[in-house]
Amino acid sequence: MTKQTLSLQNIMSYFRKRWSTAPDVRKPSNNAQYAVADSVLAAFAVFFMQSSSFLAHQRLLQNKKGRSNARSLFQVEEIPSDPQIRNLIDPLPSVYFQEDFWFLLDKLKEQQRLLQFRNDLNTYSIALDGVSFFSSEKISCSKCLKREDRSGVEHFYHSAITPVFVAPNQSQVLPLPPEFIVPQDGSEKQDCERVAAKRWLAQHHGHFSEHSATYLGDDLYANLCVNLLLKPIANFSSLSANQSLTQACMSGLTFWTRTMAWKTSRKGIGMANTVKFCNIGLLIKFPCAMAAMPCRSIGSNWSSRRKVRVKSCIKTAL
Repeated sequence: MTKQTLSLQNIMSYFRKRWSTAPDVRKPSNNAQYAVADSVLAAFAVFFMQSSSFLAHQRLLQNKKGRSNARSLFQVEEIPSDPQIRNLIDPLPSVYFQEDFWFLLDKLKEQQRLLQFRNDLNTYSIALDGVSFFSSEKISCSKCLKREDRSGVEHFYHSAITPVFVAPNQSQVLPLPPEFIVPQDGSEKQDCERVAAKRWLAQHHGHFSEHSATYLGDDLYANLCVNLLLKPIANFSSLSANQSLTQACMSGLTFWTRTMAWKTSRKGIGMANTVKFCNIGLLIKFPCAMAAMPCRSIGSNWSSRRKVRVKSCIKTAL
């Protein structure tokens, strides 16, 4: 692609060309009506438009008008049905699409569009967090994670790490390749968000120059193994806080503990869940946002064990 504005048409032209070479698991046949590229582009259009009925409407337009937005906007030559899209896309490995994320990021960097995502530390802020996108008590596959609720009912679910570029006062985020939380070969333990995050960092940190990124996460990442992985490559990690930041964290924790004790004694323990406090995990990992620290309510699930874990992490930073 020549150096020009990164418009939707330019992006879709690149995707059309690259996805035309996507692996096709079908047996060679003269009856193959739909190309793999059309299936991937059609699925992309659904997510882009955020409408599950988008393709059905486009098929109706194609039949009645002889043209559709799926063709003019997303370069879909023939619109496959939903089952055909699944049959063609399901065999494709998720790693096949990682290159597309980095292509867009490289193009934005060439056009200096990433400068607006620089923070006060002159680094890029990359937020890591997990998300569940499927859950069922009956439907499962070999890639499912499992958990049991209090009543003993087994749940099957799919989760992933979804890293994104974020910046203060920036309403848009830039997604990076996800890392799916799936059972790993040779591992006796079930995969988890922290292990998936370590896999993502080990695989993708080379796309950024040394100490050019600040990785953000909640207190789940306040872990020595994650810290040791980040220390050579990142400007800040969940444990590598400087002295002044650590003191601020300790002061915040002390204030929060005293406030909790006061609330408990004045209102009774039942009112403890109404206390507002500065999220200690955020204090550790968002050093640029100290002046505008977000607050949230303490829920009943905020156990004393978790408070001790956060406090021990802050002490480790000393």
